[in-house]
Amino acid sequence: MNAPGGADAAGARRLAAAEADSTAARARDHAAALPVLGAILLLPPVAQIFAMDGRIFGVPVVIAYVFGVWALLILTARRIGRDMLAGEEARAREAVERHAGHRIRVSAQERPAEQPERGAPLR
Repeated sequence: MNAPGGADAAGARRLAAAEADSTAARARDHAAALPVLGAILLLPPVAQIFAMDGRIFGVPVVIAYVFGVWALLILTARRIGRDMLAGEEARAREAVERHAGHRIRVSAQERPAEQPERGAPLR
């Protein structure tokens, strides 16, 4: 059985960081595609599909469509931003843990020779 904080915990942290990295990479891809999707949805030929005489809550359907797409783009961008931030935070935590572990190993290797107890006679 491994001790807490041992190799299994380090492996689990690396796995979590890799998953967060994958999520962040996927979010970056989505962030690149979002403006293109928004432009396509707001092109006049697509928006004119909704140019009819009907009204939604007293607002013409085409205006409701444009503002609906706009709101959807904003909410999607917010979600993508959160996913990207989570990936960056996981990557930063991994780097800090890796750096802290390196410092501990180095300081253990460079530990000075044992010092005599206080009050013990010097040889």
